[in-house]
Amino acid sequence: MLPVVAAVGGGSLGLLLAGPVAAAVSATIAGLITSRLGIGHPVTRTDSRSLAMLLDLIASALGSGAPPDHALALVSEAVQETGQPELVRAVAPLRRVGRLLTLGAEPKLAWAGLAESPGYEAASRAGRRCADTGARLSGAFRDLADELRADRHTAALASAERVGVWSLLPLGFCFLPAFICIGIIPVVIGVAGEVLGHGAGGASGGAVGIAP
Repeated sequence: MLPVVAAVGGGSLGLLLAGPVAAAVSATIAGLITSRLGIGHPVTRTDSRSLAMLLDLIASALGSGAPPDHALALVSEAVQETGQPELVRAVAPLRRVGRLLTLGAEPKLAWAGLAESPGYEAASRAGRRCADTGARLSGAFRDLADELRADRHTAALASAERVGVWSLLPLGFCFLPAFICIGIIPVVIGVAGEVLGHGAGGASGGAVGIAP
């Protein structure tokens, strides 16, 4: 809806002012509105390695006896001090959950909002499940971290296998002409020679038998 409003507003201004300069001005205004609203930028998915590390840290804090909101706050502060951009981006959704819990929000609703961030769906389900059943959140987060690392390992192996297959294609294209020239063409020539030789021999024999 907002990109449409920006585009319509820019187009209307261009019609009012008229001319190429007005069109350029309207396009610039529409671009500024869109950039200000943060539209058009793809939502990046958090790296599973960073998320697994954060879940391990939160699980350790929970295992030491800290409640969920304190554990999330401790990990968020520690990550902020490191200054690593990837970890800072990864901890932001978890930090929001911790703030909601600190403010007294219902745990189920606080963890449900985490599912809006791409890559955090499983963590959101684990938080809601533990909030409903009273299960230990630390164990659930440790299991989820192990699953994320295992999925990343499987994806890396699959990618390496694909690279191996694709790397063999140029080699196959190099050997294919030689295989055709050395292996296939001589066989075809030999078979064709035998067939043609038998055909010529049968024709000459028939001609000799008919002669008086």
